[in-house]
Amino acid sequence: MKKIIQSRKLDFVLIILQALAVLAAAYFTFQVRVVPIKYRIAVIAISAIIFLILLALSFKRFQMKATWVRRFFVVVFTALFAFVAVYAYKGDDTLQSMTDRTKDKYITISVLTKADSSLEKLDDLENTTVGFQEETDEENASFAKKQINTSVSNVSYAGQSNYTDLANSLIAGDIDALIISKSSISTVEDHIEGFTDEVKEIATFQRKVEQTTSKNSGKDLTKEPFTVLLSGIDTSDTGEASQRSDVNMILIVNPITNHMEMVSFPRDSYIPNLALGGINDKLTHLGNNGVENIMDSIAAISGFEIDFYVQVNFTSVVEIVNAMGGVEVDVAMDFTEQNSNRSFEDGDLITLKKGLQTLNGEEALAYARNRHDQEDGDVGRTRAQQDIIKAMINKLTTAEGVKAVPSLMNTATKYIETDISYAQLSDFVNYEIDHLEPWTFGSTSLDNGGFDQIPIPYAGGSMPLSVYILSLQDMELLYYRYEMIVKPIKFKEFSFDLNDLYSQLPAYNRPATGMFVGDDFSGEKSGGDYTSEEPEYQAPVVEEPEVPETPVVEEPNTPENPGDGSETETPGTGGETETPGTGGNEGEQNPSNPGTGTGDPNTPSVTPGQ
Repeated sequence: MKKIIQSRKLDFVLIILQALAVLAAAYFTFQVRVVPIKYRIAVIAISAIIFLILLALSFKRFQMKATWVRRFFVVVFTALFAFVAVYAYKGDDTLQSMTDRTKDKYITISVLTKADSSLEKLDDLENTTVGFQEETDEENASFAKKQINTSVSNVSYAGQSNYTDLANSLIAGDIDALIISKSSISTVEDHIEGFTDEVKEIATFQRKVEQTTSKNSGKDLTKEPFTVLLSGIDTSDTGEASQRSDVNMILIVNPITNHMEMVSFPRDSYIPNLALGGINDKLTHLGNNGVENIMDSIAAISGFEIDFYVQVNFTSVVEIVNAMGGVEVDVAMDFTEQNSNRSFEDGDLITLKKGLQTLNGEEALAYARNRHDQEDGDVGRTRAQQDIIKAMINKLTTAEGVKAVPSLMNTATKYIETDISYAQLSDFVNYEIDHLEPWTFGSTSLDNGGFDQIPIPYAGGSMPLSVYILSLQDMELLYYRYEMIVKPIKFKEFSFDLNDLYSQLPAYNRPATGMFVGDDFSGEKSGGDYTSEEPEYQAPVVEEPEVPETPVVEEPNTPENPGDGSETETPGTGGETETPGTGGNEGEQNPSNPGTGTGDPNTPSVTPGQ
């Protein structure tokens, strides 16, 4: 009798545990908005049926062996229900975390002194002179000065127009300390090699930045095309609002036609920085004024709005790719690169050979970072980054990729954030799950530009930096590509004119600021702002294909066909005619003129700089 009571207690405990697991699974499954409601109801119904069957069996008497078999199934299904509850919760929590606009964002401001200075802490700044940037970073400088003045008295401040001059003043001993936003330290390092080794940080301040809701939060991503800035940052601090962006990729997504186009901008692209009044700047610097500034500045030169952003930490590539079991990529060249910790130690360097191979996380990150071994530098690196993203998407469609989803959710929570709302993102995924159709992917590289050396006054005085001058041809074709993706022409309405292939599309309006190959940069190269007149805009020149003359054939008079002496035209079939703009390698650079290239073999030839 005692054994029977103990056996019943065990069954009672198992039933309670199973009931709790079923309720948790039902609750969290119903909360997962990304899963279509019909699937959620099906999961809940099946869970309830299994629970009721096992519950009914628990009241039946079985032989000992059958009883333990029943208990085994109760334990198995309880574990299964618990698994569903945990991952339903984690999936929903991942989306909530990625789209959370209530997280604190801040800008870190440092106070630097010389490495051998006797100044060690904030209080030591009494009776010293502290330098600050008085133009483009004045808001951060004012915040830091206010913080210093609340703790220290008798501090003098000396303002200068750019950080490089300030850094030189610090090294020379003309000032005792320097206020600088943390994201700008790497900009100074571009001008003064080894700068970070010559200074030390004695204080930091964090200025809170309010997050704003996306202006496109009402857009229906299941029915309307949309664009996304994919911004890759090379730091582990996702709370920092001011960060240089080393990857800048525009995703043009049409959920109706199931097509996504990837467009990579080289990190050193020379474009107007709207946060600084539209002066030309390196694209990677634009993130110092927030990711929204990158979106707005790219939109200003592209001719179309950037709706959302997704910011990804570079180091997440290592975890994501490793969780997937590696990705298959055709590496373009032999190279050696630092590992994810930026170590130069022999055992830490990543060395790869050219060719198709499966890359682990460290190798994929090294390939995405490397530009010095690429034949065309930063442009080649953008292609490598596109190849890695495509490989990751392809891997996700495999069984191994699906198994990695739980690990990927943990990574996404730590390293990815977006201004796409939770409702928009979950509804988009929900719709795609409910309408399983294949997607097509395309990629566009802006590779017909060229490199130049131009000073950026606010960043470093008269010292020139390497910048990438975009091609007007590339920007026009990007705009036309966008128009064709978001507003596809119906087949019955399709027509074209060989003299003007883009006549059905709105004209691309070039920016007012000179920024393209062929523009005059002499004013900027001399250290001043760009003030010369803009070159006269000309529409792209489209080369007409040469069409051979139609041969005229006179039919002979025969008894069967006497003819009337008239001539009959016969269509020419003399062979293939080469279409202008084909036959070259995509993005191939002309060594004698870096601002030209053969471009896309399927697009008309356009003279760069026009």
